[in-house]
Amino acid sequence: MTDYALETRGLTRRFGGLTAVDDVAIQCRRGSVHAVIGPNGAGKSTLVNLLAGALPPTSGRVYLDGDDVTGLRADRLSRLGIGRTFQKTNVFLPFTVFENCRLAAQSRLSTSMRFVKPAARYAEVNAAAERALAAVGLESRAGNAVAKLSHGEQRQVDRDGASQRSAGSVAR
Repeated sequence: MTDYALETRGLTRRFGGLTAVDDVAIQCRRGSVHAVIGPNGAGKSTLVNLLAGALPPTSGRVYLDGDDVTGLRADRLSRLGIGRTFQKTNVFLPFTVFENCRLAAQSRLSTSMRFVKPAARYAEVNAAAERALAAVGLESRAGNAVAKLSHGEQRQVDRDGASQRSAGSVAR
């Protein structure tokens, strides 16, 4: 295993004659916080899109825990633990905090054909949702409608999918 949770080498993305990301090397250690800063048009969003699998790189490599994940689609990277959020919160406002987390946990299942019995009866999904709530510190708000939460708390619910890796994912 490598010292770095996330690493890039020579990451580049070109759009025709425009180079948006040019030969970027990043090394992110586990348990540390990193930021990407720069003026508008500097390539920050493009870099995040490359890391999250929304865009393929023109050249260079992306590594997660030492494994080459370059070119994997966003859904596959999400299952491995790389996720991104957007400025707009993406939650179901009338649902409870727990229900939103359970939906994120259900998205991790290997099949979507689990609609015969109520979602509440899938113990592994409920357990994963509870772990995600604990990871973002919202266990006490599990029964609250997301619409009643502050914007910051809604963002915490929104990022619960990214917490699935540290909280432990649903058994496949």
